[in-house]
Amino acid sequence: MALYPPEAICQKLYTLHPYLRLAWHVRERQNPDEINPGDFAIIQLYHVKDAGTPDNPNTYLLHWAEAGEGRGPIFNRKGGTRPDWPEDLRRPIYVASLGEYGITKDMVMSGEFLEIVKYWLRPSRVRLEENARAMGKELKSKAADIAGEQTDYLWYEANKSDADRIIMTREDGKEAMAVWAAQKKFSSKLEDYYLPPGL
Repeated sequence: MALYPPEAICQKLYTLHPYLRLAWHVRERQNPDEINPGDFAIIQLYHVKDAGTPDNPNTYLLHWAEAGEGRGPIFNRKGGTRPDWPEDLRRPIYVASLGEYGITKDMVMSGEFLEIVKYWLRPSRVRLEENARAMGKELKSKAADIAGEQTDYLWYEANKSDADRIIMTREDGKEAMAVWAAQKKFSSKLEDYYLPPGL
C-alpha cells in the first residue's frame, strides 16, 4: 500500500523542476508491524527521444516501467496518480529511492527533503567547487594548528640553556628564499589545494 504525499509537497517539487515527480517504491517489510513498506522515489520525465522505450532504451537509467515488483504509483504535481504529462512525449525514468540516501518518509511528508533535491539540482561544477573549498579551509586550519604547535616546540627548544646556535650566512638565506619563491610560483593559497584546474 502506497503512502500518498501532500499536494503542497508535490507542487513544490514541480516548482523546483517541472519534470520531477515523487513515486512510491515498494520494498520488503523490515519488521512485521510496518504498515507501509517502501520509500518515496524521485522520477524524472525524460523526452522520448532521450529515454527511448524500455525495449530500446537511449539511456543507461532505468525506466520506471522496468522497476519490477517494487514499482508503485507516480504522483502528479497535485498528489494524485493520474499522469499530468503527455505520455506519448515523456517517459518516467527512475532516478533514486530516497530511503537509500537517508531521506525518511517523514522528511518527504514535511517537505524537508526539498532542500536536498535543490542541492542535487545545482550544477555539478558548483557543488564540486564548494566541496573543494570546504576541504581546503579544513586543510588550512589543520596546517595552522600544526604550524602553531611546531612553533611553540621550536621556540621552547631554542630557548633551552643547552641549545646550540645555528649560524646562517646571508648567502644561505638567499638560496633558501630562491627555492621558496620557485615553489610559491606553482602553488596558490593552501585553501585552494583541492580545487580542480580551471576553477
